[in-house]
Amino acid sequence: ISMWQEHALALTGKKPHINDNHTTDNGKVYGFGEGNDGRLGLGGSSGSLLPTLLSSIANETVIRISTGLGHSFVITSG
Repeated sequence: ISMWQEHALALTGKKPHINDNHTTDNGKVYGFGEGNDGRLGLGGSSGSLLPTLLSSIANETVIRISTGLGHSFVITSG
C-alpha cells in the first residue's frame, strides 16, 4: 500500500487459491480516497471510499506503486 494524505493505492500480491495450490490475483492495483486531478487513475476526478480496480491497467502486471502530492505512479513488468 502506498498512501499520501488523501489518497492511496494498493498492489495485490500472490495469494493461495482456496481450492488448490495455484496462486491468483497478483500485480493488480486498486485506488481509493480523493480523486482530485485524476490522481487515483480511475478515469476522472471522482474519489472512491472503497478500493476500486484500476481497470485501465488491469491487463498489466504492476510491480511497484507510489503516491505523492496530487499524483500516483505505477511500474509494470512489461
